[in-house]
Amino acid sequence: MKDILNSNIEFKKVTNSKDIAFLEKRLPDGRGVRLELNGKFKGFID
Repeated sequence: MKDILNSNIEFKKVTNSKDIAFLEKRLPDGRGVRLELNGKFKGFID
C-alpha cells in the first residue's frame, strides 16, 4: 500500500455502474487502491 500511496499518480474519481462514486489510484503494474469519497479505505485493486 505504501508504494501506491507514495506514488506521484493522483487519485481519480470513478463512478461504477450502480452510480457509486469512489477514489481510485492505480499503478502502471496494475496494483491499486480504492477509497470512499471521505478518504476511508475501500479495498485493493489487483
